Amino acid sequence: MSETWGGDAIPRDLGNLASLLSASQDMPVEAIDAAVRAPGRIVDPVLAALDRIAADGRSTERDRNLVFWGLHALAQVGERRVFGPLLRLLRLPTEPLLDVLAEAVDSTLPRILIATYDGDADALEAAILDPEIDELARYGLFGALAFLTFSGRIGRERTHAILVRFDEGRAARAGDMAWAGWES
Repeated sequence: MSETWGGDAIPRDLGNLASLLSASQDMPVEAIDAAVRAPGRIVDPVLAALDRIAADGRSTERDRNLVFWGLHALAQVGERRVFGPLLRLLRLPTEPLLDVLAEAVDSTLPRILIATYDGDADALEAAILDPEIDELARYGLFGALAFLTFSGRIGRERTHAILVRFDEGRAARAGDMAWAGWES
């Protein structure tokens, strides 16, 4: 048996995709592919796990796995409902943030933000200007801001104002990676 989405058959033996993603420490290629073909099967569980973790920074291994793999799958399909909860997650202290996003903080985070951007430039600006957000995460936020600006999704004037506010307000300490993002 299989169900279809977009004309592609998804084998039933993949069962509950959210459970498969939750149990996977190594990249679950087939489950991610299935989730990309049928994002509706994982979006609600991923959003719920994001909310649980962002609430207090505590997380189970299953929630961390689901959020990590689920964010990557949902970014591939441009799931915009992820953007706001992801920005809330970025407000966690560094250690719990890295427990969830691991190497994605300094590698795929900008692409996830770009792909899931929901048009809320105010929320993106607030995150960039928040000195409590991890410096590597803010570096990634600047990368997303740059791409969104050059692609016309955020106005250049707005971006210029954010850069000026960041600089004049000294929104990061000297040597912080957020400055490297600002410079880029």
